[in-house]
Amino acid sequence: MAAEAAVAEAGEAVRALKAAGATNADEAVQACVATLKERKGQLAALEARAVVGAGTSLRECLVATEYEVGEGDDIRAETLANKSR
Repeated sequence: MAAEAAVAEAGEAVRALKAAGATNADEAVQACVATLKERKGQLAALEARAVVGAGTSLRECLVATEYEVGEGDDIRAETLANKSR
């Protein structure tokens, strides 16, 4: 899957910078970590869509991706808020 490869590539970029002596305070590391987080989020979204497409509810997908969802929570507002970011 291309998204998994993109996550692996971003992770390798962070590891390479750190192996070369960079720290979390370095701008290059921060930029690579931001890219890694973005790609992980995209991968999680793709995985959630795949699960929803297989008949799983949105609530189950959110719980599976470690969102805290209570029984009475309105998950629509949270989901829409995340989409607008």
